[in-house]
Amino acid sequence: NPPLFSPPPYFALLARAVVTLEGLALSVDPDYGLVIEAYPFVARKLLSEDRPELQRALQQVLYSGPNNGGAGLTPARLAALLNSAAGIVAKQDGAVFVDLDAVPESGISLSQALSFLLSPSAGSIRKLLADEAFTAADLLLRQAMRKSVPAIASALPQPPRVPLPFIPPPPDPMQLQFPLFLPPQSGGSFVPPRLTTASELLDIIAPRLTREEELYAISLVDLARTSLGEDAASLIAGDLAAEPVTASRVLLPLLAAVVEESEGMAGIAAAAPLSGSNGGGADVGKPGGGRSALSLLVRNAANLLESVPTSSRASRGVDAATAQATAEIRDAIKHLTPTQRREMQELVSDLTTKLRARLDERLLAIR
Repeated sequence: NPPLFSPPPYFALLARAVVTLEGLALSVDPDYGLVIEAYPFVARKLLSEDRPELQRALQQVLYSGPNNGGAGLTPARLAALLNSAAGIVAKQDGAVFVDLDAVPESGISLSQALSFLLSPSAGSIRKLLADEAFTAADLLLRQAMRKSVPAIASALPQPPRVPLPFIPPPPDPMQLQFPLFLPPQSGGSFVPPRLTTASELLDIIAPRLTREEELYAISLVDLARTSLGEDAASLIAGDLAAEPVTASRVLLPLLAAVVEESEGMAGIAAAAPLSGSNGGGADVGKPGGGRSALSLLVRNAANLLESVPTSSRASRGVDAATAQATAEIRDAIKHLTPTQRREMQELVSDLTTKLRARLDERLLAIR
């Protein structure tokens, strides 16, 4: 019978050349691994190319982790892939192939990762991450709300319980009814207010997480804990409801960085048409010149937090790992190029629009 498949003759020549080159490399470095050394090139191809076959391969790498429960992207594999694209591959003694879930201990910095993700070389992964960021943000917001809202309600002052059988106990704050005023419908017609409870409203705007979503949330929080610190992970998981001052100390520096970045880009856009004039827009976007009310509010709130003592548990300081990660994030944003900043603003704006649309969809259940 004739052979079903006959490889071209040059395949044997290529294989022989590869084996020869690998043999030469092994004679110099006994720990050399051809697959491991070539993986950074493969990783850069996966992250930059938008061909359908490479897109499918990228999704298979990022969505087939052993511990993500099939709910979404595997954060550890994303971190490992970004490090591999930068030429940093986690190597293990005696390993011949690449461990897709192994993140190098000394990997790329946050500034390098952010710059790469916003560069043209990461166009493929950026499209995928934009959709994944919406899923992760919605999931984490739901989890945080379901943890923090009941915790805040239980911390509200309650009237004293009277030990008499004919006097009922104080009502549960989550079960108290209140009128909910909804925005007008698309046609402008008035929507009458309706009575609801905090528990019912919470179930509508923040539905319970499924088992797969809980596993995905755990992986995201674990990634935040290893890369951003314990307090940042607690904030993302919604566990800092009982420590509002600490939560504010974690969140306000990041919010300040985003606000300053937005004002800086607005200043650049406003000053661009005036580049040939007599300098009328020179102070736009500069520190101290033309600051918005939001920027001043965030800065004053941060200054106020500095004066709050850190002796009690509810107002303790931020842990060192989170403080360092926050400073690195602000520094990374500061060193972005104008093109990268515009790309980041578009991604943030698109994410905000999608989250608002998702909230409107859930509020339709109340109407």
